[in-house]
Amino acid sequence: MLSHLEKFAVSKIVPESQVKKFKGSLPSGEHDIDLIIRIFGKMTVTHGDKDSTCSIPWLKALAIALHKSGIQQDNILTAVEEAVKISIALGQDEIEEMIGMEMGTLDTLVKKIKNEVVAGLPKTPTVYSKAKLVTEKLELEDGGEQDMMIVKVA
Repeated sequence: MLSHLEKFAVSKIVPESQVKKFKGSLPSGEHDIDLIIRIFGKMTVTHGDKDSTCSIPWLKALAIALHKSGIQQDNILTAVEEAVKISIALGQDEIEEMIGMEMGTLDTLVKKIKNEVVAGLPKTPTVYSKAKLVTEKLELEDGGEQDMMIVKVA
């Protein structure tokens, strides 16, 4: 059975950004895995706090704001719907062209939300980690090859 630290070390072998790239290319179905990996290295784990923006229940917050808006609910709901669609679908240049909002104005409003809303929220506890790991595949399916991979995660 792997300890919590060992499980965490295994999760650091391949950065999540790389996992996202190849995960979609895997075929559907059940796959057999027979792989032995040795991991050497050092990990640093520190506990800290970060802004709560990732843990804010945004949909509930918007629903509450909509409720508090009174007779303007329909107009605000339409504006929120349009803003969500635009922010998901369009890049910087398209936003400027489509709604006539300069990126400086957008940046200013984002800072205003951060400074006047988010800054007043309690911080969210988080764990930061750094790992310098060396992994060695000790046994491949054919049993004869040796392969070395060095992974540095910062």
